[in-house]
Amino acid sequence: MSKKEDILEWVDDLAMGDTTLDSHTKEFLRNSNEFIDAKNIGRADEKIDAFLDYLTAYAQKHFAAQEGLMEKIDYPSLAEHIESHKAFVRSIAKLYKKRLLLRRNSSQVPSDEYDDRGIDGVITDTADLIRDWYYSHLLGVDKTLYDYYKYEHEE
Repeated sequence: MSKKEDILEWVDDLAMGDTTLDSHTKEFLRNSNEFIDAKNIGRADEKIDAFLDYLTAYAQKHFAAQEGLMEKIDYPSLAEHIESHKAFVRSIAKLYKKRLLLRRNSSQVPSDEYDDRGIDGVITDTADLIRDWYYSHLLGVDKTLYDYYKYEHEE
């Protein structure tokens, strides 16, 4: 069995003060923690498809709202921030692809795309993605944006 994952907690540094964006982040944490809980009890294989669907929906709505705000406030790191959003979407697409490839006969999967970890690999990679997103993006990149918003452009 894989190592037990800790839940992702809401901390004050995640709050921007924008009701919509803050609700997206809280929803991300709630859904991510449900996935982590399922992983910890060995039932993430039952949740992985719905969770990948959720991550896609989260990315669409949250990124559109956040990028709209960044454009509105003329955020100086807009291009870099958007690139990090695109990288997250690419990571989700790779996880979807791995999941799809698992449904095929492994002899038909190109060797450079075959992951012998099976569904456990997809689950582990998904957990790694959300953990990295939480620590690197939400508590890092987004915190920089939120500080800029709060101290430079808040009315």
